[in-house]
Amino acid sequence: MATQKYNMPQGRKGYTYISPEFRKVNEDGAEITSGTLESGSEYLIKEYKGSDVFTNIGADDNKTGVIFTASGTTPTTWTGGSILVKIQNISLAGATIKCQVYKNRSLAKTFTTENDSILITDEAKGIFKFANFVSTMYGNHSYDIQVTLSNGIISTYFEGTWNFKKDITQ
Repeated sequence: MATQKYNMPQGRKGYTYISPEFRKVNEDGAEITSGTLESGSEYLIKEYKGSDVFTNIGADDNKTGVIFTASGTTPTTWTGGSILVKIQNISLAGATIKCQVYKNRSLAKTFTTENDSILITDEAKGIFKFANFVSTMYGNHSYDIQVTLSNGIISTYFEGTWNFKKDITQ
């Protein structure tokens, strides 16, 4: 599975919160360019083209990058060639998650589900978040997030840089 790269958002006043949604968008899978959708399933508008209309079935907007839950099966117009991809959630039931944060190649902090610094909030949808914490780490750090699924498969799905800003207001 390919690594997905995300930039984790920074917090305010020394507190840093992140809540990535752990989802696999199967961009290498079948691209959908016409037909009907499965009501209740989530879709990504991978590439929006001109006149297609998906707002009647749950999309907030008709543009590239929009993720929506289909509230129906038939878009108003889908003749322009827009490409949709069905989102496949990865279940976190029985999974463990570990995130390590490095600065200048030195380990600065480790977060895990085992020490309750990472919390799985919806196993079925694959949603987790970092518990609230006060950061004394400042500047740019590198991180990755490793997930061990219940079947023993270990993968790194998230990596990137995380900028911790120092609160300057006294």
